Amino acid sequence: MTHYCLNLLTIATLLLLPLSSHRAESQTVVGEQVIRFSLTDLTGKTHHPNNYLGQTLGIFLTGHN
Repeated sequence: MTHYCLNLLTIATLLLLPLSSHRAESQTVVGEQVIRFSLTDLTGKTHHPNNYLGQTLGIFLTGHN
């Protein structure tokens, strides 16, 4: 389950980066901090990127009706 949560967070991070309103020269690059956010997984646990410093982080987002 932990591996699934890490994948979920990594993909969400990758999807959120293009939504940044900053100009190209001020976008987040590898090694810099990303905007502060949290995501709740399917079990109700809240995840913050800071909990995964130094690890590969993947986030997968799905939509449902």
